Amino acid sequence: MTKEEKLDIILNHKSIKNKEIAQKLDVSNSLVSQWRNKNSRKLNMLHLHALENAFNIPIEIFQSSEFDTKEKIISRLKSCCSIHSECIFKKSFPETLIGTWYCYNYNTNKQLDIDMIKIEKFKVTVYDKKNEPKLSGYPIAINDYQTLIVLSKATEPYSIHITVNNDSISNNIFYASASLKSYKNKDAVMFCLFTKERLDKLSAIEIMGDKSKNLLNISDELIENIEIFKKNRDKILNKIDSIKNILGTWYLYFKDSNSKNIIVIDNNLVVDWIKDNKPYKEGELIMDKNSIILKFPNNTYHSTYFMFIKKNTDIKLIYYIGQKYITNYNILAIGVMSKNILSQEDLNKLLPKTSSINLTKMYKQLDSFLKSNQQ
Repeated sequence: MTKEEKLDIILNHKSIKNKEIAQKLDVSNSLVSQWRNKNSRKLNMLHLHALENAFNIPIEIFQSSEFDTKEKIISRLKSCCSIHSECIFKKSFPETLIGTWYCYNYNTNKQLDIDMIKIEKFKVTVYDKKNEPKLSGYPIAINDYQTLIVLSKATEPYSIHITVNNDSISNNIFYASASLKSYKNKDAVMFCLFTKERLDKLSAIEIMGDKSKNLLNISDELIENIEIFKKNRDKILNKIDSIKNILGTWYLYFKDSNSKNIIVIDNNLVVDWIKDNKPYKEGELIMDKNSIILKFPNNTYHSTYFMFIKKNTDIKLIYYIGQKYITNYNILAIGVMSKNILSQEDLNKLLPKTSSINLTKMYKQLDSFLKSNQQ
């Protein structure tokens, strides 16, 4: 098939008239007619580049013998982006990615999915257990190092984007990262395993490892907070104020009046534990809906945790969970944390006087103390 024949098929499919081409490229109508004449041999590379830039006609159709039928040419045109002046498929991705692969990933129900994926030059199809197509899309060469696979389902308005590092494909087994954009506000990020040969489920699970580390679902709290912000901005600002209250230096008391433990939380939510006036450990801050957890990892033993409830007060009850190194028993203690140094008299009102802990009583003592001191 000649270049002129291919151009005639393309222009007919795109409904582009000779006059439109002549005006846009500043050439005569007769020259355009010659370009479409299969016997003219008037179409050269300069003309093809001009047509590509002006009408998004992929030049590779004219350069490759692969496009030798009307059906193949039209199929190629359909796979091309009609919005941008440059076809998104113009860059090539590794030939090693083309073919049939098996993909393993943990779905949003924490179950292992095994799908067969057929990757072609301009098309990607995902098949279910019954070998029926369930997702389709296309590959895009982002650059020389990465390929993006875009997948969607015709019956549902969501998409999946899989990013592949090109240099990882050579051994017929590689991993890729995928993000799922859901219309049900159930977005997820996951890691997928690709293999050329199908693995049994146990082998796939062994390679995939801990599912909690390979699947991350969007937090419901984020969605709820966005809705709160839309309806009532002040509620969000109040929540921010409650978090701001935890910043700064806190003195920890569990038994005596001399606070040997100090916690410092800076504006970046970095946590430092100071013991006997010396830096002791650096920890991380974990926020829940109603509580704050300060986690201090230990290289040898289990982590140590401090936990307190979000409350806009300068004195709070704090829970300590540690590990008795020899027996492996957990140590639990309950005390108070304060923005200011407390006196022995204050501690006598706040801390339990016996080893038995009555939380209800302690909360009442704290409330009573705060009211009497107008905290």
